Amino acid sequence: MTIAKTVNIADNAAVAKFIKTAGNNVELLQYGQAIHNQNIKKNHAEDVSVAAMDAISDSILTAQYIENKRQVLLDALHQGKMTPAELDMLKPGYFIYLDSLVQKGLQELSEQARAEKLGQLVMVYDINNDSEFVRGYLSQGKALNANHAEDKAVIDVVDQAFHSWLVANKMTNQDGVIYSTEQLDKAGNPINRVDPEVLSARLSDPVDGLHRAIKKHDKRFELEVRQHQAAQKTQQAPQTNPEPGA
Repeated sequence: MTIAKTVNIADNAAVAKFIKTAGNNVELLQYGQAIHNQNIKKNHAEDVSVAAMDAISDSILTAQYIENKRQVLLDALHQGKMTPAELDMLKPGYFIYLDSLVQKGLQELSEQARAEKLGQLVMVYDINNDSEFVRGYLSQGKALNANHAEDKAVIDVVDQAFHSWLVANKMTNQDGVIYSTEQLDKAGNPINRVDPEVLSARLSDPVDGLHRAIKKHDKRFELEVRQHQAAQKTQQAPQTNPEPGA
């Protein structure tokens, strides 16, 4: 093993390379974390190694989350209880770290909120020609109120799921504008705004749309994605929420 040499406290690029090489191997990531921490303490470099330490910790959480998810699915497969939709979840890259944040938010919701709010959710959105995106949420026909604690918790969960879906589809939300992440500048910032029609089509895609992606988090999670009619925009615009709850 050459991890002790590879995970160098002075070289964040080496840490990034190690994380990429380790992939979702929990044991290897934890071993690398232990070696990295030893190097930090030996060189008294705690202050300059925060970013690298956080990156390894996040990677371990991601790997553990994916491992747990896949084990549940494999158990269902062995028992002959797996559905075609669940079989898709075994594909490499299906679960990402952002999904674990959605799960965390769901776990913090009360059982009553899950039962009453998640089953009949509607995202009402609008996007203009500059790819500026606004959205609001309805539950059982009533608008969710961001000033109400329980409603806010539900909004945050759905927003995080939306953000996760964007990342999985090579997009990002920056200050309420949707960009493609397929082409970046030298500083790592996205260059191109997403075509509004392309985004609308993807959101409602019957196979890869947001409503399908959300089902993987909770089977009760039913979401209808509905574009706000431009003719109604000035009269009854949806409650805006410019940034996802990432």
